[in-house]
Amino acid sequence: MCIRDSNIRGCCSIKIINSSMKSDIDKKESAKRAKQSFRGELRKLLYGFGDTKNPDDRTLLLLKQYVEEFVADLVVRSYNRGLKGGYNRLRLADIMQEIKNDEKMFMRAPRLLIALDVTREIKKKIRPSAVDKELVQLADEEEKKAVKKKKTKE
Repeated sequence: MCIRDSNIRGCCSIKIINSSMKSDIDKKESAKRAKQSFRGELRKLLYGFGDTKNPDDRTLLLLKQYVEEFVADLVVRSYNRGLKGGYNRLRLADIMQEIKNDEKMFMRAPRLLIALDVTREIKKKIRPSAVDKELVQLADEEEKKAVKKKKTKE
């Protein structure tokens, strides 16, 4: 059976479309999960400030919009500040300059950054790296060999 060149191209293009569609679906699902997670965080935040355990969905939506607008505005202002300074990216220093007028936020930011670094370090220690995994596998193999040698000697 002879396969024509056009058929091969057609199959390849279908596979590409299917893989791109799959990645789009994955992106949409991850975005949906992130939104739900964000809603969960806002729900916990509201409960911590005295609201009910299950606040009204409209309240969550409104608060979510406020937070998103605040963060977007802060990022745009910080980025524009960096552009004026000759930088073509968002920098932490520019964000800190933007929030310096809000004393409570300005004083809390360094503590949050330190907590983030500590959390990252702990996660690195908890999760073994690829090298550590290889070392564990080698140690397990050596242990198995030693057990086999003991069994053969007996």
